[in-house]
Amino acid sequence: MRRPRLSPSTCVWVIVAALWAVSAGLLGWVGRLPAPDLGTARGPLWLLVFAAAFFCTEEACAHVEFRGQATTFALCEVPLVIGLFFLPPLALVGTQFVGVALAFALRRRQPPQKLLFNVALYSLEAELALIVFHAVAGAPAQIGQRAWLAALVAVVAQSTVGTVAISVVIRTMDDTARLRDVFLPHLLDLAGGVAVTTMSLSAVLIVAIAPGSLWLLLCTWALLVAAYREIVSSRERQQSLSFLYEASRKLSADAGFDTVVLSLLDEVTGRFRAELAELVLVGRPDASMGVRTTVGPGGRREAMRSVQLDEAEVEFLGAGDRSECTVVQADDDGPLAAILHARGVREAMLVRLTADGTVLGMLLVANRLGRVASGFGPGDRTLFLTLAGHVRTALDNGRLETHVSRLTELKDELSHQAFHDPLTGLANRALFTSRVDQALAAPVDAGSRVAVLFIDLDDFKTVNDTMGHAAGDELLAQVAGLVRAALRPTDTAARLGGDEFAVCLPAVRDPQEVTLVASRLLDSLATPIVVEGRPMWVRGSIGVAIQDGEAGETAELLRRADVAMYMAKMKGKSRFEIYDAGMHEQVSARHTLKADLQRAVDRDEFVVHYQPVVDVETGAVTGAEALVRWRHPARGLLLPGEFLPLAEEMGLAGVIGGRVLRTACEQLRAWQDADPGRALSMSVQVATAQLRQSSFTAEVADAVARSGVDAASLVLEIASAALGGDADGWRETLSALKSLGVRLAVDDFGTGYAPLSHVGDLPFDVLKVAKTFVDGLDRGERRAALCEAVIAMGQSLRLVVVADGVERPEQLRALRRLGCVRAQGHLLGRPVPAAELTPLLVLELAPR
Repeated sequence: MRRPRLSPSTCVWVIVAALWAVSAGLLGWVGRLPAPDLGTARGPLWLLVFAAAFFCTEEACAHVEFRGQATTFALCEVPLVIGLFFLPPLALVGTQFVGVALAFALRRRQPPQKLLFNVALYSLEAELALIVFHAVAGAPAQIGQRAWLAALVAVVAQSTVGTVAISVVIRTMDDTARLRDVFLPHLLDLAGGVAVTTMSLSAVLIVAIAPGSLWLLLCTWALLVAAYREIVSSRERQQSLSFLYEASRKLSADAGFDTVVLSLLDEVTGRFRAELAELVLVGRPDASMGVRTTVGPGGRREAMRSVQLDEAEVEFLGAGDRSECTVVQADDDGPLAAILHARGVREAMLVRLTADGTVLGMLLVANRLGRVASGFGPGDRTLFLTLAGHVRTALDNGRLETHVSRLTELKDELSHQAFHDPLTGLANRALFTSRVDQALAAPVDAGSRVAVLFIDLDDFKTVNDTMGHAAGDELLAQVAGLVRAALRPTDTAARLGGDEFAVCLPAVRDPQEVTLVASRLLDSLATPIVVEGRPMWVRGSIGVAIQDGEAGETAELLRRADVAMYMAKMKGKSRFEIYDAGMHEQVSARHTLKADLQRAVDRDEFVVHYQPVVDVETGAVTGAEALVRWRHPARGLLLPGEFLPLAEEMGLAGVIGGRVLRTACEQLRAWQDADPGRALSMSVQVATAQLRQSSFTAEVADAVARSGVDAASLVLEIASAALGGDADGWRETLSALKSLGVRLAVDDFGTGYAPLSHVGDLPFDVLKVAKTFVDGLDRGERRAALCEAVIAMGQSLRLVVVADGVERPEQLRALRRLGCVRAQGHLLGRPVPAAELTPLLVLELAPR
């Protein structure tokens, strides 16, 4: 079992604990080191002097830049090196511990974790410096070249340990940090430490030889420090002026805005020696959305990225029109600290950009570089505020006005995206719910009500399964256009998800208005839609709910419309139904049946019955048609019409059809083995979902191969209604099936939407005359003529004609007269289990 990974903060605590443990372990070793032999400084006064020295030098920092890299280091090596020669080892460790701890706690006000880390690290460095110094200089240490070398090696050792420890912490907190970025500033720190060490050794020499001359060295150091500070201050002023001039030049340049801002932020990170700089601009007058440009560590550069501002940013931008520079620490309390946490920075300067009371945006710079000087000083704040004034002036003078206008447009665009479906452009569920709420709450005349229509496309899943989701998306987009075109300007159309749409009709005075809209929608959906160059017929089922005393809320109206839509599907699809209270029970029963059907598939509760197909002339049984039945545990034997439409809707028709196909082939093989001389066929109905499966041809081939039947004895029946108006769309599939050697039959010919030309265009072998035509054979000449025409057409195309639904002797005699070859129906034999049909395989009809 994989163990959970520790958080970065927890890992740092582990590192802090390890530093304290190692430091405590080395303390005993340090206590055994010999005291200096150069006049050891003893007494509380000297200890106080050294502790104060460590405190002061920790605050006295020097800043160095080298080849674009900057570091800030303290001068604590001065008392450390002097203490190596004049203080007892434990006293040196103790005074540094006290001085550094007070400096970090009182002056730096560092958080507990960082305070404990730094104090432990400084103590460990002092102990290591003492151990290395005594190991190299020997005991007791004497003034000379070996002692100087020992002091330098000790400083290098303690600085290296500090670099490694700090690098481990940085990598722990930010695993994207590069080692080069971590180590190069510390190499500069090491160089500074060596320089300070050499100065300290001169003080050691003077104290050892002529203590009275120490004031000369102190004066020299004081003059050097003063000169250094003046040089640095002058250089800072010159760099600040140059920086502001360059910033103004960039803001007035003709380059693209993205380029200008990125270049400006590059200057900001360099000038303030910071890791991150960011400019956020917001549209007027709402500051909740905007664009953000960022320059950060690791080469991160993002220009004009649209964002939704978080609560802390919105609160900061809306806190008045003052443009003051604010310095924030990540461990501070308040909303501003949340801005830092969101960016993963420890300290930042922020300034609000405003003009004439209007919020323009926010400028931010974060994470001052340098090991010691982690804070932004007063000079930094003044310079940053001046820079913000230049940016604000450029914005207010119109140099960037077009970009602020662009932000306003962006706000509108983001608002539109938040409340509209990206595929269809219709309202989404959130906006639709809001519109219905508004319609219900609006004051209207007496007798005016709100109506909601719920639209679900019929059999849409087959489009995605056969043509892919891209074609499905194109179809949905075109359906959205048809829905929108069928509505009034005051109506709202929405896509709720998938293939579900909804319509809100506000202020309906007459229920007939709703009926007209629903009828218009159905007529629009009946229009052929061309997708990827192929015409498609899409249908929809619509549920209607009208506001009344009990349905006065949006959720209830939607629920009722959904129930009515399910009722429309139950009644045959491609229709609309208006909600009434009695629908709940029927829809509930439908949902129960769906759950039962899923369990039936899992438990294989389906059985196959067989209806004989006979030769009309001889009366001999020539084959059978396999018909599925569901043996429901509570409702008994259910016919296909009671569950197959629901199975198609649930995507289970292919599974059930595949089982029927395999069972029928195995039964046909058993009958053929019982009477090898008898030529029997087996007809199996094929669901549209099966035909659309790319694996269906292989499934048929597998059923034929496993059963061992002759492929020509298997007849696959395809409902004419499933063929639609696209013969080319089916030719490839049917041709692949024909290549297996099976025969194909068009079932229920004359019903549905299949044109007559399909019978000649597609590779059919058998034509099954629909029962509606057979019923007309003995009900008048005109109706009989229709059946006669269908049979004649099949004969002219040299197809085997099978009449379905023969129930009366008069119909059979008419079929004989018309030359129909095969027939099936209750007159000739009802669907029965295989065991009951077997004795009928030698059935002969009575003589004519």
